[in-house]
Amino acid sequence: AEYMGGDRRTMRLARILLRSAVHDSKTFTITHNSRQLTFSHTWLKFNCPCSACRHPSSGQRMRLPVETETNPNIQEWDVTDTHLSITWSDTHTSQFDVNWLASQVANTSTNLYPLNPERFSYASAMSNNLKSRLDILEAVAKTGLCVITDCPLEHSTVTDVAKTLNNYSGVQTTIYGESFDVIATPKPINIAYSEEKLDYHMDLAYYESPPGLQLLHCLRFDEEVKGGESLFVDSFAVAEHFRQVYPKHFQTLCTVPATFQKIHYDRENPVHITYRRPHISVNESGDIIGVFWSPPFEGPLLDISGTRCEQYFVAYKKFAEMIAGFPECSWRLKPGELVIFNNRRVLHARNEMELGSGIRHLRGCYVHIDEYLSTLRVTRELIGRASGEAGKGHTAVTHLGNQDCSTNHVG
Repeated sequence: AEYMGGDRRTMRLARILLRSAVHDSKTFTITHNSRQLTFSHTWLKFNCPCSACRHPSSGQRMRLPVETETNPNIQEWDVTDTHLSITWSDTHTSQFDVNWLASQVANTSTNLYPLNPERFSYASAMSNNLKSRLDILEAVAKTGLCVITDCPLEHSTVTDVAKTLNNYSGVQTTIYGESFDVIATPKPINIAYSEEKLDYHMDLAYYESPPGLQLLHCLRFDEEVKGGESLFVDSFAVAEHFRQVYPKHFQTLCTVPATFQKIHYDRENPVHITYRRPHISVNESGDIIGVFWSPPFEGPLLDISGTRCEQYFVAYKKFAEMIAGFPECSWRLKPGELVIFNNRRVLHARNEMELGSGIRHLRGCYVHIDEYLSTLRVTRELIGRASGEAGKGHTAVTHLGNQDCSTNHVG
């Protein structure tokens, strides 16, 4: 390591700092909170935050891709507890916030927690207190599931809660509108609107970007109704266990595209949507970043013959059996309860029911996964700024299911 410094005091400080920062011809390493963080020179210069490289107000990159410099040389550098300053060989200077750098190498935990949903009051969900709302957002981030209790039995409650928790942004509109009613009808446009058993699935897997959070508010569940309990299972936990027990079948479900479809012309607004992708998505490190499972909305495979077809159906059946036998979370929703779950991670199901003379009525809506993650980050940051802890880093959000190759989502 080399430091091109100035006076003796600066050089003495530099010698001390060399213990926590070193660089070679291609990488620069700093020690932050007992963690060694290594960055390539190219990455550092590409992400220079100065006003010539990033627009001061929007934060958007100003440099053109053709201006990217590979393996730039460092002329001088200085590091403190809070900042890293680099002067490049072309005299351009980059100054980085050390906490920001640390957030780009998140200290990720890949633990999967049992589905034991935390419960929060409606008052806390609708509160202007950011900490109260953050607790709910964090609960969903941790296990993928939480429950809001004592909600008003009004049709607008589910979207009111969604918009409040989503930083007053809108809900995700789908072919079912901004919100929808889950209630048995004589001629349902969806199996969920019947009395039949509804097996484990994610909603709208046939969308290119399926909904992120799903909110279901129980408006009515008469005692006369038999069955109809709600069930939830963590698809990421299932997939991780599946990889350990059946590695070859796991690989098959990572490579053979399944067909997800919603083709329904006998409805007020006909729909014809198909999308093909493997059931399990992994990044270059093999980390699971997406699970797509929705048997009621699956169509024919493209590969209709040969070895891959047979391998797929063997793996498909094994995965279905594992889902069915995996530890689940289930209960009979009560009027006033509102469940929030990550549709990209937590599969949901419903036991068969007999309505008799009773009614079971849920009202639901969706929140886009990107907007949820944005709200979580913004709320964390606003609370951090108010307490003087802004930018200090947060627990990574893992198993989000949005297929982001980083597997963790911090900054």
